[in-house]
Amino acid sequence: MAGKALARWGRYVDRAQSRPSTPCRSLMVAVLETALEDARDFPQRSDAVTWVASTDRWWPFSFENICEMLDIDPGEVRRLLQQDAVSEGTIAAIGCVSARD
Repeated sequence: MAGKALARWGRYVDRAQSRPSTPCRSLMVAVLETALEDARDFPQRSDAVTWVASTDRWWPFSFENICEMLDIDPGEVRRLLQQDAVSEGTIAAIGCVSARD
């Protein structure tokens, strides 16, 4: 169910799909997947990176809350995005993604 953005990190896909699927969980996976894809796509990068970098838990579909519900370590996702940015030479564009967790 999760697409190519999450498939890059197999253990997260396995965790996200290991529990019975519900409409809410499916939506959370889709939101996370879209953000990860957008974080790699220049036109949408800024909004996606801002969402991933945020530690705000007020909104039910915040990055932190989605990661918690899917049993994914948000700090690890941030570190992986940071590694991607370094390897792609786009580090300045996502410099706000840090290992805060």
